[in-house]
Amino acid sequence: MKTKLCSLLTAIMAFVVMAVTLPQAVLAHGERQQEPFLRMRTVQWYDTKFPDQRDFNVNDTFEISGKFRLHEDWPQVLERPGDVPVFINVATPGPKVAREELYINGQSAPHSTFLDIGKDYDYRVVMKARTPGRHHVHPMLSVQGSGGLVGPGMWVTVSGDAADFRAPAVTMTGEEIENLETYNLGTVVAWHGLWMVIAVAWLLWWVGRPLLIPRFIMVQNQEWDRLITPLDRKVGAGLLVLTLGLVGGGYFWYVAKYPVTIPLQGGKILIESPAKVESPIRAFSERAEYYVPGRTLNITLKVTNESDVPVRLGEFATANLRFVNPDVPAAVETVAANYPTDYIAPTGLELSDDSPIQPGETRVMTITASDVAWERERLIGLVEGPDNSYGGLLFFFDDAGDRYLSSIGGPILPKFVPPETS
Repeated sequence: MKTKLCSLLTAIMAFVVMAVTLPQAVLAHGERQQEPFLRMRTVQWYDTKFPDQRDFNVNDTFEISGKFRLHEDWPQVLERPGDVPVFINVATPGPKVAREELYINGQSAPHSTFLDIGKDYDYRVVMKARTPGRHHVHPMLSVQGSGGLVGPGMWVTVSGDAADFRAPAVTMTGEEIENLETYNLGTVVAWHGLWMVIAVAWLLWWVGRPLLIPRFIMVQNQEWDRLITPLDRKVGAGLLVLTLGLVGGGYFWYVAKYPVTIPLQGGKILIESPAKVESPIRAFSERAEYYVPGRTLNITLKVTNESDVPVRLGEFATANLRFVNPDVPAAVETVAANYPTDYIAPTGLELSDDSPIQPGETRVMTITASDVAWERERLIGLVEGPDNSYGGLLFFFDDAGDRYLSSIGGPILPKFVPPETS
């Protein structure tokens, strides 16, 4: 018995040592760690365009562009973009790419800005490959007080040497800087080294004196002259003079060397607010159920067609997942050939009535979005939280291929028995 117990303990210890000393590369997507309501009821990314090329060398540039809508049913626990500033950026596992340019609705947006709930915005992010490796790159909207809300991502492979990366710039005075990453690096290292030498010298001075216990006894006995000697005061005064001299001298030296400077900018960019797109197709979620064992979302919709043409439902998108109706050619054509397959449900979208919705018609229909992606993307957590609500976008198409967007959302009920037998 003791032998078996010792063997078991030895195996456990070996496993722990291996887990600590032999870490494996982590390839999981960071967005899967976010709560489902963050991905379903905040930023609805759509029309995302990725470059055809996925292999780059260091210093190559590429871009991601598309559109997003700020969902009307924005979670109450999050700061609202209309009240706090937001910022468009890219999400990568570390500084793997450098952001070169950023545009919102065609306007350059290098700083934070304010956006409105319920409106649609175009974006375009230009990046430069920086670090060799295989990286997952996402567009991301950062909301002050709420964090980053990521869009769909693509895998890119960067080859070359990280030391070859260059970020050139031209200053206001016309000086050409070859690489911002190494600009004045020697001066920065020299100043840091100087202050480290002073700090170490100051510590060594006191380390050489009586330490904790002797000094504690001196405090108890109120032996202040022994605790801090006249020599200690002189050394401290000398260090104070040296510090002030270095700070003041360094300041005047830099002012003389760089007379034209501007402080770091903290202002906000004002983006022209677009008009809210009023869709002629009105959709309302009457009931939504998630069948847990079957990884299936069933939504009962009430759809009213207020346009003058028949339309069909072509796609349901939520949390970067796309459920496309294969019987609507215009919807299938919106899925680019290079779009990441992780975000496309192979089983597509099923409708209880897929016939065209005529002008002026109001129809109650059920859509079924079933795929393992619900579990793979960890979205089944939406039935475990205190606010079981979902959100998404519906894309309707007419015979001419024109598209109409409608936001949808509401409470969702978990089910553990098939709908037909419940």
